[in-house]
Amino acid sequence: MSGADISQFEKTRHNAEASEEYSRRSAAQRALLADYPKPTIACIRGFCLGGGMQVAMLTDIRIAGASGQFGIPAAKLGIAYGYDGLRHLVSLVGPSWARLIMYTGMRIDSAEALRIGLVDRVLPDAELWDATMEIARTISGNAPLAIKAAKITIAQVLKDPADRDMAAIKQIGIDCMDSADFREGRNAFMEKRKPQFKGR
Repeated sequence: MSGADISQFEKTRHNAEASEEYSRRSAAQRALLADYPKPTIACIRGFCLGGGMQVAMLTDIRIAGASGQFGIPAAKLGIAYGYDGLRHLVSLVGPSWARLIMYTGMRIDSAEALRIGLVDRVLPDAELWDATMEIARTISGNAPLAIKAAKITIAQVLKDPADRDMAAIKQIGIDCMDSADFREGRNAFMEKRKPQFKGR
């Protein structure tokens, strides 16, 4: 994904007011992905630039093909990249790499993206889809409440301490421990069989 169509900027982002409206609509769309309650995986082959990279950074897991190219060319376009996008970038790669990427508008390949923490795995392009689907199948075979607990807790860890919802973390922990899935997981382990989770 290469992000926004720069040829449309004269129509959609020609000044601060138009850009604000464009950003508002884009933020609402990104929030659907950022707040999605199930695990999300980006399967990245080829270019992942600008807004495309922002979408990928919103997912829980990023798997890239060896052909991947990553970058945010905002500095080359005179665009201020928004707070949310930079917050995600800094949380993944740290402030030093975020500065280098943003100040230069440089592109990096998949190997570098893996090294700095932008992506989680890099595979040959021919293996990318199957490997991504295998991760999805593995996740879907695990206990849904445990996955939900991990997603909620990790999201809260990434927030400023004053903004964390510790009650939500505690509640999902209680829900897990009181669940039929927890009993099923214990029984399946003791009986040396695959558990059959129901999400309750």
